[in-house]
Amino acid sequence: LAGMRLEDTALDLNQVTTGQQGSQTYFRLYPSLHVSRGIGEQQKLRFSATRRVFRPGGSDLNPFPVQSGEFAVRAGNPNLEPSDYDSFEAGWSYEAGRTTRSATAFMRHSSNARTQITTLLSPTVTLVTPANLAEQTSGGVEFAASGRITPKLDYIIFSTAVYSEIDAANLGFMDTRSTYAADAKLALNWRATENGTLQVNAAVIGRRVTPQ
Repeated sequence: LAGMRLEDTALDLNQVTTGQQGSQTYFRLYPSLHVSRGIGEQQKLRFSATRRVFRPGGSDLNPFPVQSGEFAVRAGNPNLEPSDYDSFEAGWSYEAGRTTRSATAFMRHSSNARTQITTLLSPTVTLVTPANLAEQTSGGVEFAASGRITPKLDYIIFSTAVYSEIDAANLGFMDTRSTYAADAKLALNWRATENGTLQVNAAVIGRRVTPQ
């Protein structure tokens, strides 16, 4: 399955209260390719290459400062650009009844990913604004499994091991930063009665790399 989306965008900004104005115009292509092949009746191999866009919302672009707490102020960035991600994935999956297994290797790159920058307005008040990174790259593997332990007990397991690297030279941070991290989630669902279910969830979230 192959596709191509073409987008021509024009954006005009007018912050009436502060008198700030801005505009953005750009033309971009978003191609995609998905390939899959079955191995017997229960297994499948798949590959995908896509470009996706994540656009900022109105509050992300609005430069008017808003008090978000006693010691914090938030303001948008009228120059914030959409984040385009090039993603490549290759994976395997298995499905038999209620039992599923999958493993996916991935690599993702963005030249304008979004981050948050914090600056001091005073010794006790901070200003948080969104900004675009120069580059962001990540790669790793994902594993997922689900199934039934007993007729009344199901499980879902998801884990990811990833390497992340960012370049924030455009924001005044000269060193490239990187880290390895792992995430994991576990869910158990027990049908205790005909009308009642008990669920237990556990999660581990690995560290994230930021410019500051």
